[in-house]
Formats: sequence, structure tokens, C-alpha cells
Amino acid sequence: MIHRHHIWNGDDVGATFEKREITEEGDDVKYYHRDHLGNGELVTDASMGVLAQRFYTPYGELD
Repeated sequence: MIHRHHIWNGDDVGATFEKREITEEGDDVKYYHRDHLGNGELVTDASMGVLAQRFYTPYGELD
């Protein structure tokens, strides 16, 4: 089971916190960060280590 919690920034979701139920491997915590347009930009773990990062061109295409 996955629990998701959205962190709101006004009317927009600023970040999403995702936590899976405890498994044999342990907790799997990820934070999904969005830019000002709502695009998924960064994924970090519980210790704020970067797991994934996306870059966009000025026209919104993945770079």
C-alpha cells in the first residue's frame, strides 16, 4: 500500500510525499517536488538525496 500526502502551496501542489508500507526491505520514502508550472522536477529520498531530476526547455519539453 502507498500513502501519498500532498503539500500545498496556495492552490497548487508544491510537493508530494509518498511512503510505502513497511516491507522486508524497509521503508521506501520519496518526495516529489514540482516546479511553478506543476511539472515533476525532482525526486528526493528521506535524507534529501536526489533520486531523479528532470530539466525542461523554455517550451516545456524534457531537456
